[in-house]
Formats: sequence, structure tokens, C-alpha cells
Amino acid sequence: MSSLIITHWDTDGILSAAAVAGSLNHDITLYIPAIGTYSLPDEDISEINANRYQEIFITDYALQKEIAGQLQAEKTVVIIDHHFTEKAEEVEYYNPVADGADPDRYPCCMVAVSEYLEKEFPLETCIAAVGDKEHKIKKNRYFADRLERCKQEYGMGFDDCMELKELIDANYMTGDISGIKDTIRAVIQMGVLSLRDSEALKEKVRKAVAEKERLSLTSPEKKTENIWFYDLASAMPLLSAVTRLLSKNHPDKIIVTRLNGNVYVRTERAGISLKPLISKGRSMGWNIGGKPDVCGIAGCSRKALDNVFEYLTTGI
Repeated sequence: MSSLIITHWDTDGILSAAAVAGSLNHDITLYIPAIGTYSLPDEDISEINANRYQEIFITDYALQKEIAGQLQAEKTVVIIDHHFTEKAEEVEYYNPVADGADPDRYPCCMVAVSEYLEKEFPLETCIAAVGDKEHKIKKNRYFADRLERCKQEYGMGFDDCMELKELIDANYMTGDISGIKDTIRAVIQMGVLSLRDSEALKEKVRKAVAEKERLSLTSPEKKTENIWFYDLASAMPLLSAVTRLLSKNHPDKIIVTRLNGNVYVRTERAGISLKPLISKGRSMGWNIGGKPDVCGIAGCSRKALDNVFEYLTTGI
């Protein structure tokens, strides 16, 4: 008997997948979607369904409802998430944010995973929250006690969590899918703190940091005074990471980036919610996912990108 776990490739997704896998008492298979996408290829769906897994768990991944509804398992398909999403009728969901909960209560998927499994993961949850929110997590009124507990019980302050987050994220930043799977297995077998000793991850961090810094020097096309567009070129799938860095460097701007046909948007302090844009994009068949202050569009056409700029300019 085997279960399949499909998960996002970042720190929150990796720790969420490891937590779910550790709760199962049988074999697991890991599937990491193509970095930067929010869908699954038809051939992969067919292969997944042909395996007739006992259960399929999807963690921290805003999979389109049309795709989620095609997945089949002997028992059930379960999506545990904290992104704004639309639900497929054939799938079991645990996503309080999709049900109207305050997103600040669920800054990372690990909070939802903990509730679903009815088990606390104080260390992993703090690392995941720092991974998704970085310094903004310090201002989250729901999370102050958890951060303090993490520091008291594990000696892991914010900077320590950031260091681990950088190590874990280095896998996807360098495009190493097999490394993502190896990291999930290492967390299951030896715990997340074991990753601090990985020289392989440290070398990936060095490579990713150098490339992020190079890309962050790209000159923007200023669509308006507040909307800056960066057309990036790199062999590494660093779109999300570079967009976060650019947004940190220019927090009062709406940052839009494009890399290898994919587009990312971060609004930070702009006071504009991306939820309507995500809904609009899904209704138009875009491969889009995200949260109120961030979204990504895989395979974004020129027309779709123009629609993004129109939304950001008019707020429609």
C-alpha cells in the first residue's frame, strides 16, 4: 500500500509534506510539480491515476480545481492548504482560508497541517512561517507566542529560522527536484535541524544568492510610478525569490517580474488585494495561484500580462 504526496517546492511545502508523510504508516511516493507552475501535465495525471494510490495528499499547492478533480485514489484525495483557491467537488479539503478564515492565522500551510493531523509541530511551523513571510511574521499578532516558544524550547530565533529556510529553499532555487525529495526524506528520518550540517545545501545557497543579487540589479520598466516591471533572464528558477528581494528593496512599489515565460506579482504595502486577479485569471484558464499579496502565473502570455497590468492600474 502506498500514498502519494504532491507538494509545493518551498520550505513550507517541504515541511508540510514531511509532516504528512511522517503521520502515515505505509510507503509514500513524492511528486514535486514543475517549479513555477500551478498545474499537472495530462501524462502525469494519467500515470498517477494508473498507480491507484491508497491516498493522495496535496500540501501547500494551489492546484486548479479542474486538475484536482481529475486525480483518483483508492480512498481519497486530500488538499491541505492556506492559499486562496476554488474547490473541486470530488476532493476533500482542509483549507480554513478558502472557507473564510483570517489569512494571518494561517501564514503557512504548516498551521493547517498541524490542525488537520491534530498534532503540534512548533519548530517546523515557525520555520515554515518564516519561510513564507520572512520579517513580516514578526508583526503577525497570532504568531508571537509561537515564535517565542520556538526560541525557548529549541533555541531557534528568527535568524536561525531564516538560515534554515535559505538552506531548504536552495533546492528549488537551483532547480534541483531530486534535492527537494531528498530534503523531505531527511526531515522525516533525521529532523529538520539535521539540514544545518548539509554542505551540499550550503553550496546551493551560495550559488542561488549570487544569482539573486545579479538579477536584482536588473533595471525595471516603470509602468507607472508605483508599478515596476522586471524582465529577467536566468537558467535558475528564481522568479519567486528575486521578486521577494525586489519587493523588500522597494516595499512601496508593486513588483511584477517575468522569467522564462512565468510571471510573479507582489503588492506588499500597496493595499491592493490580488484575490480578484487570481479569480479572474482562473476563469480565463490561466495557470495561476497565490494569496492576497502575491501571485504567480505560469506560461503567462503577452495578453495575460497586459491584463495583469490593467488590473493593477485600475484595481478592477
